[in-house]
Amino acid sequence: MTPERIRELIRIYREGLLEDTVPFWQRHAVDKEYGGFMTFLDADGTVVSTDKPLWVIGRITWLFAKLYNTVERRAEWLSLAKHGVSFLCRHGFDEDGRMFYSVTRDGRPLRKRRYLFTETFAVIALAEYAKVNVSDETLKQVIAQHNRNRALQRELYDLRRDESPMFSASDALVTTIYNLGIPIEEGNQLLKGTIDRIKSGQAQRSRHGVRLLLWGSQLDSTKILDIIEECGANVVADDLCIGYRSFRRDVEITSDPMTGLTTFYSSGQVCARTYRDGITERFNHIKALARDFRIDGAILYLLRYCDINGFDMPFLVDYLKNAGIPTLVIEDDYTGGVLAQIRTRVQAFVEMLEAK
Repeated sequence: MTPERIRELIRIYREGLLEDTVPFWQRHAVDKEYGGFMTFLDADGTVVSTDKPLWVIGRITWLFAKLYNTVERRAEWLSLAKHGVSFLCRHGFDEDGRMFYSVTRDGRPLRKRRYLFTETFAVIALAEYAKVNVSDETLKQVIAQHNRNRALQRELYDLRRDESPMFSASDALVTTIYNLGIPIEEGNQLLKGTIDRIKSGQAQRSRHGVRLLLWGSQLDSTKILDIIEECGANVVADDLCIGYRSFRRDVEITSDPMTGLTTFYSSGQVCARTYRDGITERFNHIKALARDFRIDGAILYLLRYCDINGFDMPFLVDYLKNAGIPTLVIEDDYTGGVLAQIRTRVQAFVEMLEAK
């Protein structure tokens, strides 16, 4: 393809977006009565359904904020981005902090999915909208607050190092999930208060038992942890997306704060989605966790269809085997139908470790 053809296509797509597609949605999609956007439109702009899928509203909101930030500072684009953010914040969130999948025209809940779909598009919309008025100094202050949060979570997890841990894995997961859904200042206060109560002896210690490390992707329920603990073991360390992996290290506060943030999320975290050159570099942190928390064995938890973790699994099994760490692999389909089978396998694994 020649440079001339590339320039021609850029012109065609730019004109199509700014002179056809965007004006169409501005004319027909904006709900001035109830907020948000109408997303089910016919070719002539007729509203086919008034239901509002929030993930689509997140994408539309992101588009107008992105146009304002990168193409041209048009007041109407900023106004429409604010219009979308307002609807998402007023009607998008359930009491547990999760978002609805779709709502009625006036914002009443219709459907909620068990996976983070709406949240994904709401995050990019809110992040793009936040760029409008956020200065570098403000961003640095926020990063510092979140680094404080990460430090408190590490301190909380360190309370599980004792032979009889001062804080169970189930309680740790619930605290982490709750911390994700509240303002950062409130989260820091929650964590500090929890740590102080535990250290003052107000928490019940877990019983002495086999010490395990749990590796996996997303774990947003305590059901697996409850099974492990009921079988007489303690999960004293983890490498999970919603767990130690997310706060293992701080974001570096750089002169351009976006550099520190992008480095942290693109390469600063070690997980199945980030590239590492070599098995040792990819899994060395797990070996360090096993040493620091004196684990007796590891359970590798695979959520079915999580392909990137499924790809890592055999390499990690071999790595832990060579490190002398007994390993159990369990697979969950998220329905609850395999919990009895998982319990049997975990119980056998724990009994094997106890017999050593």
